[in-house]
Amino acid sequence: MSEGASAAPRGGPELASGGAPSASDEVAAAIRAFQRGGDRERAFRLLFERFYRPLIGFFARKGLATDVCLDLTQETFLRIYRGLGGYRHEARFETWLFRIAATTHLKYLRSRSAGKRAGEEVSVEHDSVQLENGARQLDRVLAGERRRLLERAIEELPPKMRACLVLRVYHELAYRDIAALQGLSIQTVKAHLFQAKKKLEARLGNAFRGLDAIA
Repeated sequence: MSEGASAAPRGGPELASGGAPSASDEVAAAIRAFQRGGDRERAFRLLFERFYRPLIGFFARKGLATDVCLDLTQETFLRIYRGLGGYRHEARFETWLFRIAATTHLKYLRSRSAGKRAGEEVSVEHDSVQLENGARQLDRVLAGERRRLLERAIEELPPKMRACLVLRVYHELAYRDIAALQGLSIQTVKAHLFQAKKKLEARLGNAFRGLDAIA
């Protein structure tokens, strides 16, 4: 995969003629070529070159060491390669890709946490445990309800605005990475995020004070 790390081949797999293709057109064409059994190596190389930097950034923003970021990015691309044949276009490809990245990150955290717990012994009073568990359950219920309301409001945003918001908030991408993925200017991305924040604040009121993370 490192072989074509400079620029994507001109024309891309199965790209329509007549005008320069957009970033999303190239991605869609590469996916179609891969799924139809064409030049899979070339198609996947285009996807690799397009999303390698955003994926590295995704893991780096989790505070992980460089070598861990590289390992998790490689593991994510392996999962993408294995699953791309079954990708059904029900969700945007970027959403599907970063969902795999998030799952890879979660798996890493769980394995690291399990290793730490192996040598630990914790002793607490039974009543304290019950109180703590009760508080956690209440927090989970409230958090779940807020999440459902937020997700419902996000789904009602215009498509481009919603895509920019999801990439910024849920996948923690920089403006330039969102712009590259969506084929937009950085200023347009910022405008979409500003409008999304205003719409969500108007819809959700004071129930969500964490909307500052959108900016």
